[in-house]
Amino acid sequence: MLEHRLRIFLAVCEYGTMTAAAEALFMTQSAVSQAIAALEEYYGTALFDRFPRKLTLTEAGHALKAAAQDIIRLIGETDALIKNVEAGGTVRIGANLSVGKVLIHDYLSEFRNVYPDADVQVIAARGSQLLEMLDRGELDFLLMEKADGDDYIQEPFYQDRIVMVVRSDDPLLKRKKLTLSDVEDEPFFLREKGAGVREQFDHLCQAQGIRVNTVWGSSSTSILVNALLHGERGIAVLPYLLVQDELAEGKIIELPISDVRLDRTLYIIRHRSKHVSKTAHAFIDIVRNMAVSSRKRGAGNGKDL
Repeated sequence: MLEHRLRIFLAVCEYGTMTAAAEALFMTQSAVSQAIAALEEYYGTALFDRFPRKLTLTEAGHALKAAAQDIIRLIGETDALIKNVEAGGTVRIGANLSVGKVLIHDYLSEFRNVYPDADVQVIAARGSQLLEMLDRGELDFLLMEKADGDDYIQEPFYQDRIVMVVRSDDPLLKRKKLTLSDVEDEPFFLREKGAGVREQFDHLCQAQGIRVNTVWGSSSTSILVNALLHGERGIAVLPYLLVQDELAEGKIIELPISDVRLDRTLYIIRHRSKHVSKTAHAFIDIVRNMAVSSRKRGAGNGKDL
């Protein structure tokens, strides 16, 4: 309200009469007069000497004119600053390792085509670590498996699956219609505890009353795959998204387990209490739009939602 009245006051200063100021502002003369009267009441002094055909600034009026000009200028600069922050600024994204290795690069490329001046920071880590950073306000949004709790807004964007893979010469490949209980005593290569893939596999084993023998554990899919390729025998449980190239090249083979299918959905996750800038929303829109485009094309074993 004060800003509005100051703008009216400056118009009266510029045009010399309340009638002329009212015409320039597309207001009634009464409304202009009321605004000036309200300012004079607020400051407890007259701002104009009112002559029959002329308004002249009082000493207080001159002081207010200089101050009002500074105030309006600062308001304009502040508006521009905030709008620039919203339109540019930094987008801080948390990505699980699958997204960080494979999917994020297409999103980044598309985003930078549209917003070349925006700064993007990506943290690729396990889901539990990313959620902690989101809760502390250190990230704008996450791209990962679904999180527990009501503090998050979660939107699915990609459908993947978890596969059990072995070396191409593993004798298990010669057996038919294996079940999870058939391989319970086999050595397993698993992601570290806290990783979404590991948690989903652990829940499956608990549901079936199975305890597997974990001989390799790592936060790195590459380490587990390389262990197989360098002669270690075992079953690695990994996201299809991260091993699709090795599977296509025949370096490792998916072990069919008849009673196991682990689908994995990836989500865009925002904290309900965290403001998301226009630029961050623009990145999210690109993820959504690329998901729609991928659905129309069809995406094989993994697909955008």
